[in-house]
Amino acid sequence: MSFGGGLTFLPGLPFVALSNAEKKDMPRWIMASCRSFFTQRRGAWPMFFMHLTQKDLQKNTGQAILSYFEFRLDGPYIQQLTSNEDRYTIEINVLCISNVDAKYSDEIEKMLGQMAAAFEPVIPLFRFGDQLQDTRAKLGCLTLMQDKREAVIISRFGQANPATEVIQASIEGHYEFRLCKI
Repeated sequence: MSFGGGLTFLPGLPFVALSNAEKKDMPRWIMASCRSFFTQRRGAWPMFFMHLTQKDLQKNTGQAILSYFEFRLDGPYIQQLTSNEDRYTIEINVLCISNVDAKYSDEIEKMLGQMAAAFEPVIPLFRFGDQLQDTRAKLGCLTLMQDKREAVIISRFGQANPATEVIQASIEGHYEFRLCKI
């Protein structure tokens, strides 16, 4: 089914057509769209992005930040399905980190609930950035992969290092997107 503007959606998966020249921007657009999406859903906790933001664990008031998220995106992994169709898959992993404190014993569980809810079935994909081709136009959607295993995986690691008073857990989900080369 065609919606004009180069966008075509097939049953089941988002599908969009781009030129080979535009294809080089896909990893950047995927990262920017996912960062924006999860930042809007983080609740009251700060979120740091691996390789993108300096991890400053002090509030503006000088008070220590005791609980926060670390966002990681692996991929995109690109699989050529046909001569003009590619499949992009990504893994999103959000690490939840909280101090061990009897006063806030369920803080990590609240964080897990907040972030697990953020792994929605679709993530809108936009041309975000500061280049000429970054028009902020919607490209389509990344779709949460739901096969024979869980779509969203929660793992609790507990206190990984006895020398630190920090507990950790993570939420992971895998998404895919189809791209047609024109």
